[in-house]
Amino acid sequence: MLYRALTFSEGWVWLGLRWDNTALVRVSALVFLFFAIVFWPFWIPLCAFVTGNRKQKILFGFLSTLGLVVGCGVYIPLLISDEMPVADVLNHAVHYDIARSIIFQFIPVILWEGAYIVIIASPLLFTDNMKLIYLGIAIVLSAAISYLIFWFAFASIWCFFAALLSLYLCVFFSSLPALTFKQETI
Repeated sequence: MLYRALTFSEGWVWLGLRWDNTALVRVSALVFLFFAIVFWPFWIPLCAFVTGNRKQKILFGFLSTLGLVVGCGVYIPLLISDEMPVADVLNHAVHYDIARSIIFQFIPVILWEGAYIVIIASPLLFTDNMKLIYLGIAIVLSAAISYLIFWFAFASIWCFFAALLSLYLCVFFSSLPALTFKQETI
């Protein structure tokens, strides 16, 4: 469902760009970037925190907090600035120029991008479930491919790969045993 919100908002970015409607581009890009920059780096480690063992909870709790703080540090300047985020078409793909966020005056963009991948992938790579480890590897590989080949539109392309990988989650969840609830009688 959340990938639908990303896809839906990026669809509106495309329409805004086509119609030369800067307000629509800005609002739609901000919705897309909220999920991409703030929500996922917080949510994925938080979900792992809830299901992890004692040692994992420390790591995943730290990663979830770090993801939220750093994500907000990147996103809030984009939100409050009138000229950001810049979303345009570059090589037939949507390019989000988040590098203009003020936080990148203090940390290199490449460091943030690396931390982002670590925050997103670590909960999947450090689980006991091999199927989730495979998903974590696929996420890292899709990020690497997106960055190496589509660096100019990394956020858009990687979210496309992530949407495809979410199909793997559907298969994963459907393979889990069904929960049964016993009806209590009074």
